[in-house]
Amino acid sequence: MSSFWSFISGIETAIVSFSDQPLSLVLCVLACWGDGFFPVLPSGSVISALSATPAYREPVFLTFLIVCCACAALVGDLTMAAIGRLFPAKSRRLPKLNMRLSAVTERQWRILLSTGRFVPIVRIAIFLSAGKMRIPFRHIALLDAPACLIWACIYGLSGTIGARISTSPLISMACGIVLGALFAAILTRIAQYLHSRHAKVTDQS
Repeated sequence: MSSFWSFISGIETAIVSFSDQPLSLVLCVLACWGDGFFPVLPSGSVISALSATPAYREPVFLTFLIVCCACAALVGDLTMAAIGRLFPAKSRRLPKLNMRLSAVTERQWRILLSTGRFVPIVRIAIFLSAGKMRIPFRHIALLDAPACLIWACIYGLSGTIGARISTSPLISMACGIVLGALFAAILTRIAQYLHSRHAKVTDQS
């Protein structure tokens, strides 16, 4: 039994030691960027786990982590929009898609772009379509930036709450990941509701 706790203690020491390294922040930022076009990356969980470690319990370092991750997430979404611009605005092979995108009003685009960050798989289609429709990058950034900041805050603060629950790095990271996933799921449901509501309006029009 003592060997088991020694093993756990060794893991916690390694986690704390790694979180103090700049590489941990770099990997977290890369995960947030890649999540914009490769949604299987657990970027939110990485933010929660890292913010639960002692290295980021200070408000200054936590704020720096959240801002860096929010900026990386924004760049990731803009990368997806840039990929969308590689496709022609109107594809002859996808006439139904062309009609559906052209039927989306400016107000509906604002809602989609300002809430797409909270729906992991759907946001790929949203920003890809926004790029395909040649929506200016500055408009996308202005709508998506607040969502990216809220997204990063949710996961970052979830990790901080997890750190207050337990002094053990492993337990605090686990609690932070669970809380982050829970809060993100709530926002995802709200965003999905808004998307489905405006999809019905588009179909009716």
